[in-house]
Amino acid sequence: MTMLLALLATALIPGSSVSTPAPPILGESQFGYTYVELNYLLTDSDAADDTLGGLELVGSLELPLHFFGQLGISRQSDNADLDQFRLGVGYYLPVAEQFDVYGLLSYARFEVDDSGADFDDDGTAAEIGARTLISPKFELNGAGKWTNLDDDEVGLGLGARYYMTEALSLGGRLETIDDEDTIAVGVRYQLGTRRD
Repeated sequence: MTMLLALLATALIPGSSVSTPAPPILGESQFGYTYVELNYLLTDSDAADDTLGGLELVGSLELPLHFFGQLGISRQSDNADLDQFRLGVGYYLPVAEQFDVYGLLSYARFEVDDSGADFDDDGTAAEIGARTLISPKFELNGAGKWTNLDDDEVGLGLGARYYMTEALSLGGRLETIDDEDTIAVGVRYQLGTRRD
């Protein structure tokens, strides 16, 4: 009983020698969401009935309250042309010191030309994903993806990123959505710094 009173007194009296550690600050992400990214894409496309190569440009802007906006455009070609456009808004949630989950909802446009079965369509795309740092310079990420253009299609993306500096990183991803399989490799320039 005496020990319990002593512990209670030291906890309540300012300047006592016994103190408890401050709780960790939650809600601070280790990742940046403002960047510009350029990728080379290689896609095996059933829609175009071709294997296509080309470039993708992605811009992301971090907004207040853990929101972010994202714009993506790509053009791939061989015997056919495949153009894609996405504009969306997302939300990220830091759930651990080096682990974020996020969601992204976008307007999407998809166009195939010179394939013998040309078409264009627009609709909605969404993804739910996660990012984790397994070391200060190495990130792993993955996402479940859904699009509703002509039909509902679901898929999966897996990727990795190596941070050469705070601002510059190299990345790659594998992505499959129904009849479209894509490999992407590229470079990202991040504005601001990661919160290590």
